[in-house]
Amino acid sequence: MRLRYAAALVAAATLSVSGCVFFGSERRAIGVLGSGFVDPAAPPPPEGTIRPKPGSWDAVHPPRGYRVALLTAGHDRATTTLVTAIRQWARAEHVRIETIAATEATAVDGIVQAMDLRPDLVVCAGHVLVDALALVTASHLDQQFLVVGAQLPEPTVNVTAAIWRGASSRGREVPDSAASFDPDAFTREQAGAALRFLPPYSHDFNPIEAAWALIKKRIRAVAPRTSAALRTTAQRAARVVRPRHCENWCTHAGYAYQLK
Repeated sequence: MRLRYAAALVAAATLSVSGCVFFGSERRAIGVLGSGFVDPAAPPPPEGTIRPKPGSWDAVHPPRGYRVALLTAGHDRATTTLVTAIRQWARAEHVRIETIAATEATAVDGIVQAMDLRPDLVVCAGHVLVDALALVTASHLDQQFLVVGAQLPEPTVNVTAAIWRGASSRGREVPDSAASFDPDAFTREQAGAALRFLPPYSHDFNPIEAAWALIKKRIRAVAPRTSAALRTTAQRAARVVRPRHCENWCTHAGYAYQLK
């Protein structure tokens, strides 16, 4: 699982947060993280996992006017439990929330609709959204996503996943097991611990992660079945990375650069 840039996270005693290298938002949070959220002496590596100490995030709250787009898919018990918890959090924190309901078949359109609202954060509830999120998020690094109760197989720097045992589905790329998706794991208590805003917290970004995600996406689309075909496909896939991509990734990461 991975630790990634986000304006918000889910956290609980048995919950892991996954993503890639940076927490934060252009809109500063209110409050300060307590000890035990991250060990300053051992910062998490790219695509690492953190398990925050319970209570280490209690003093942190979203700023006034924070806006969330809630993207949901499905009416199963697990998704309904997550959606209820997210809406309760939004009411308690006075967060403006707009809901977009999608299905597995319309998930990409739902993601686009959520981004068109220009929210501070898109929160996703419903494990059937994973494949569509993996397809779309790598191309929109300026939009932050929080995936609750599931994770992307190859997340980019703008995606954070909040997971726990039984709530860590990776979509079709990695078949579900009882450990990765178990409807009984989506309890009111676990989901209720879910959404917490984080203040800016800065490791260096890893622009290379976005490049690898784009290359892997092209390789998966071709689906080579021999070592020779894989080698050829990988070489061709690497050529899709252009200077404009590198400029955008470095700018997003906050690096000063000059391409020659």
